[in-house]
Amino acid sequence: NQPKVAIALGPAGLASSDCRAPIEGHALLGEVVQASIAGALSGILEHDYRLRLNPSDPPSHSVHHGRVAARRLRSDLKTLGPVLASDWTVHIRTELKWLGEVFGKVRDADVLGGHLADARVAHPEDAEGIDELKQRLAHQRQAASRHLAEALASDRYFDILDRLNTA
Repeated sequence: NQPKVAIALGPAGLASSDCRAPIEGHALLGEVVQASIAGALSGILEHDYRLRLNPSDPPSHSVHHGRVAARRLRSDLKTLGPVLASDWTVHIRTELKWLGEVFGKVRDADVLGGHLADARVAHPEDAEGIDELKQRLAHQRQAASRHLAEALASDRYFDILDRLNTA
């Protein structure tokens, strides 16, 4: 029973096994590596469709979780690097860095927007200046969201998903 997003992604889809299955206490190293990769792929795909529903204004929750999944897997692959094929690891970590940076531009705007909202409440006397900053930030977020939508539609992104699924 594959998730609809896996079917929509085409032939690569998702592995048929449950990506979120817990690791047993005496798991082999290969099982730990597979669980890490499968968990990250699942985390990315779980929010992928939400990001596509409104690409000009993606939900901050989904942006955050996509970024976290990419960053966590980069970290795991760095830790597990000595037992993995170095060419594959270097390539996929580079691609995950790119993906994390794309997510990060939208996420940074979301975080800063939250701080500006708090500042407006705390400093109502500065409301005009804060509102101007919020407007500029909204334009930056729109541009970053367009870039994210383009990235999610790119062959580069689908190649990352394919490589992770294969692994």
